[in-house]
Amino acid sequence: MRKTMGAIIAVLILMSVGCGTVNVDVGVERAQVGELQRESQVVELSSIDDLEDGADLRVLVTLGAGELDVDGGAEELMEAEFSYNILEWAPEVEYENGRLRVAQPSSRNMPFNESVRYEWDLSFNDTVPMLFRAEIGAGSGNLDLGSLLVRTVDLKLGAGDMTVDLNGNRTLERLDADLGAGQFDLDLRGEWEQDVDANIRGGLGETTIRLPQNIGVRVRVDKGLGSVNTQGLTREGNDYVNSLYGESPVTLYVNVQAGIGEVSLIGE
Repeated sequence: MRKTMGAIIAVLILMSVGCGTVNVDVGVERAQVGELQRESQVVELSSIDDLEDGADLRVLVTLGAGELDVDGGAEELMEAEFSYNILEWAPEVEYENGRLRVAQPSSRNMPFNESVRYEWDLSFNDTVPMLFRAEIGAGSGNLDLGSLLVRTVDLKLGAGDMTVDLNGNRTLERLDADLGAGQFDLDLRGEWEQDVDANIRGGLGETTIRLPQNIGVRVRVDKGLGSVNTQGLTREGNDYVNSLYGESPVTLYVNVQAGIGEVSLIGE
């Protein structure tokens, strides 16, 4: 069920500001809520003809507050659907020299009421190698990246509930995630033939990491003030490993610098 944006904004922005993760102007003047706008935008696949052979597309998604869904399956480079009812927040989509940027113009003067709607649905082409980065101030979302040819994933999350699904992915080499407040669910059950490094930092809330069983896994946790729960892993000092660690030619290395909250490592 879709959460009302007013509730998300009123609670999560304050949490983000308290954590120092989001800078939001909370002055008296507020943006005006109007009629719901629905907008489709397409970035054609031919746009990347300027990319040199072997170069990666660089994708940057910047969302101050809202709901974000990302997946693959697009015929063009990107196919996007936007819904919003604040005209000043009409999304900006730009492509130039191998860089694709999708951005919210501003999260300043944000209205605190339940009538705010701001939803993005972004689909990307499954055949284009990319470096994916998302910066999200407050909100919720689902990033289904399993089918995409992502080599790196860089996430900066302020506050809210986020699911990142890399199940079945074959191309990831590195993931970095800086967390704020809320629930974070990360599925790392890829089909990798190369070592993968994943670094998760911070967070106030629950973090769940789902781990593969077909390759070696080592998780190193600096738990801070939180707790760590594990399934299907064996503890070795500060590390948690699965039965294939040290035996498999491919290893997933996960480093978790936990904040205040609960970390669940699921290896079965």
